[in-house]
Amino acid sequence: MWNDKSFLNLLIALLILSFLMATNEGILLIFALLLIIIPVKAPKKKLREEYGVSKNTIEKWLKYFIPNSLYLETKGKRQISLFDYLNILSNLGDGYPREKWSIAEELNCMYSNGNINYKLLKEGDATFMVDLGYSTASYIHCNTFPPKVSKDIIEYLK
Repeated sequence: MWNDKSFLNLLIALLILSFLMATNEGILLIFALLLIIIPVKAPKKKLREEYGVSKNTIEKWLKYFIPNSLYLETKGKRQISLFDYLNILSNLGDGYPREKWSIAEELNCMYSNGNINYKLLKEGDATFMVDLGYSTASYIHCNTFPPKVSKDIIEYLK
């Protein structure tokens, strides 16, 4: 396929071409072509590091909070394509993950002794997740939610 010398020559030629074009669009076009020509992979471990959660939590998020076709494509793989990685990040959202108790605290669903009042967040009544476009199983099986889902839950229940 590619050896180091031919890849380096291609990269130099593309950089010279982009400087000759002297436009931002030209540079972006060349990088886009490079991404198509050279498959770049990212380890799933990078997702865990990005959000600071365990392997099991990431696997649950991939199962419940990204499109099923993307989940099936990445299931059981250690390395995923850069395109899939970016797609997963956009589906999970930016920011910090939130746990159920943190969401309950923000929604003022806490008892004075610190226990969670599941009046709004009962596991048996997770039908609000369907209204948000997720399954009720996603609420029951996850204790920590991705940033986008956390924001959706809080906005819906406020």
